[in-house]
Amino acid sequence: MTATSIFYRACAEQSRRHAKDSQLANVRERHLSSAAAWEAIADRTEKTEASRLARQPVTTEPPAAD
Repeated sequence: MTATSIFYRACAEQSRRHAKDSQLANVRERHLSSAAAWEAIADRTEKTEASRLARQPVTTEPPAAD
């Protein structure tokens, strides 16, 4: 999990807290929608990171010193 995806998940949690504290239904729905969007962004970020790591070549030797 990258720092970016951790941030996105924190934003989602904050949106859920705001939704819980909201008295108006439309505001609650807006916060819940925002939380879902943040979670989707975090999921995509993690998937992209995993894909990027999988594509990197595996090296067994340390880089050559110049």
